[in-house]
Amino acid sequence: MTTLFVGNLDQAMGTDGTPVIGSRSRKCLAVSLRGIHCGDAALLYQKPDERYLEYCNGVYGSRIQVYAPRLAAKPDGEDPLSLLGPVLADSELVSRLSAHGLAQGWELEPFLQHQQVYELGRKAGLPVAGVTEEALRRGLVSSLNSKKEFQIACRELDIPVPDSVHVKGTNEVIRAAVAAFAKYGSVMLRQAHGAGGIGNLFVTEEVLAKAGLPLEAESDAGRRSTAERVTAYLGKKLTDGRWETDDVLVEECLYRGDRAVVASPTVLMRITGGVVRLIAVSLRIERNGRFIGSETPADLPRAITDRLVRHAVRYARHAVKRGYTEGPLNFQAGVLANGEVVAFESDARNSGDTHPAIMRQRLFPDNCSGMVTLSNDAIAVAPKTSFSKVLVYLKTDEGRKIGWNRDLAEGAIVTIPPIDGNMGVVIFSMTHAGAAGLMEAIQEATAREFTTVG
Repeated sequence: MTTLFVGNLDQAMGTDGTPVIGSRSRKCLAVSLRGIHCGDAALLYQKPDERYLEYCNGVYGSRIQVYAPRLAAKPDGEDPLSLLGPVLADSELVSRLSAHGLAQGWELEPFLQHQQVYELGRKAGLPVAGVTEEALRRGLVSSLNSKKEFQIACRELDIPVPDSVHVKGTNEVIRAAVAAFAKYGSVMLRQAHGAGGIGNLFVTEEVLAKAGLPLEAESDAGRRSTAERVTAYLGKKLTDGRWETDDVLVEECLYRGDRAVVASPTVLMRITGGVVRLIAVSLRIERNGRFIGSETPADLPRAITDRLVRHAVRYARHAVKRGYTEGPLNFQAGVLANGEVVAFESDARNSGDTHPAIMRQRLFPDNCSGMVTLSNDAIAVAPKTSFSKVLVYLKTDEGRKIGWNRDLAEGAIVTIPPIDGNMGVVIFSMTHAGAAGLMEAIQEATAREFTTVG
């Protein structure tokens, strides 16, 4: 069975029905291009530059088919983003997907399971990989993707999680945050259905000071209390409607002392026929609290990796007992300075760690576990840098030392062509040091070569 990857990232971003617009929309448009590397074909919001497709075909040695609805999404992010709505309304596209899919033996592999994926499967006559439609209808996927439900399950399974309370409504969030700040000296807020770091907010004295709300001396006239400062800060920050409608986790902010997070691993798993399969353990790379990439395999002490995997498999078997017997499942955690492993969330969907793992399997089917991957979705380039300029650089003597080299089985593959001031890559190497060296060389090159538009 071959795969048509369905890049419905908007349905992961808008799980509560909130329209995906603005920065969320632009992020989905950019990140969805990674789907080209996740299957034999991809269904995306819009087709990429033909030169980028030719580049990808050269990497894999075969032609990747990419489809998009006639009403392609606009890159400005002003209109609500949707992939499957326009696809289902495009009867000509559905007919082409059906004809090509039946001829080539495709199954639909969505970024996130959604009712519209099954509707597309029925219309096109193609099977859908992953969880059953019945399990989706009874809310299993949504539950497994909820940080609140995840914490409740982990506490029942004796898996450590951050100290937290769960509240709903902006006023309740602020009230709980003030209490947590008084207890810990900082606080972390996480929307239960936030994705990709969006919906996370942390408050520390440093953050308050930068916002013009510093800790004042007791002798200062008109001195504001800590509760007043935290309330004032959150009053300006909690403007997104999701802070009012979603469950919010109010918890200790693990950033200092022996409770500071020093590593952020993810256990990638796939459940097939109720059997849990371990794919890889990766380390998330974050910037300002948002995921930008990962390193696989995670370079962690064996004792910590073993403990992490035990927690992940215990949780996965719990998911199987609940009826999640098919599909991807990721277990995200943090390693603290004191050596403790604390669980953060699960994803019953594909994620930012998925495409490097799939690419490893495609490029190194006989030795995927022996390769190190290092990804970064946020390499800064000039706002309107073209992929043509990147291609020109990759053909220079210096660029050839950095770019993908099939004969040497190492180098960087561009997974997100320049868009909105960023570019994404996945690096392959046989060692962690080699991957880190290539990433450093790429960042130096982009800072030097792509600081001007072209």
